Amino acid sequence: MRYRIETIEREDVREYPFPALREAVVNALMHRDYFNIANFIQINAYDDHLWISNPGGLPDGLTVEDLKRDHKSIGRNPLIARVLRLAGYAEEYGTGTLRMVEEMKKAGLPEPEFKEEMGGFSVYLYKDIYTEEKLREKGLTERQIKAVMWVKEEGSITNSEYRQLTGLSHDGAFKDLRNLVAKSVLKVTGKGRSVRYTLRKSDD
Repeated sequence: MRYRIETIEREDVREYPFPALREAVVNALMHRDYFNIANFIQINAYDDHLWISNPGGLPDGLTVEDLKRDHKSIGRNPLIARVLRLAGYAEEYGTGTLRMVEEMKKAGLPEPEFKEEMGGFSVYLYKDIYTEEKLREKGLTERQIKAVMWVKEEGSITNSEYRQLTGLSHDGAFKDLRNLVAKSVLKVTGKGRSVRYTLRKSDD
């Protein structure tokens, strides 16, 4: 929890939007594998992200990519889901992950990351560790900060896009982007002409 003072009263500012956090926890309760008694739902807080994990992967017929677009609900525990819905903790089936994405975007934070891992399903909610202030503290130039803001908005940047953004030559853009990689702000994806630069996360 942070706070800001813009009027006479102090206003508390959540590091993560509560609706997104609620959806992550409710989804974990609804979709965990209750036959797996050796493991349990975990919520771990780190400096730059929250990790919510539950036993049991996605149901057959549903992929991680499906979770960020309209998709059908395939409930593992329909009775629990019905109780949570009647209690007002869950809304329409199949919309929870979409609300997480929407709420994180509204808060100006990275989209949630969904993963099937370690025999279960995880949701990662990330803080915004790439504000202009924090990037200046890392020693980034104004044009590099402009590139990071572009990547936050568009998801990635290429050498060509960076040249258009800054007016640098190919070699100058390459040097700047490689410097951002060296400072662990960006990472390289793809090879050859398909190389793109995306934001580096703490577990990359």
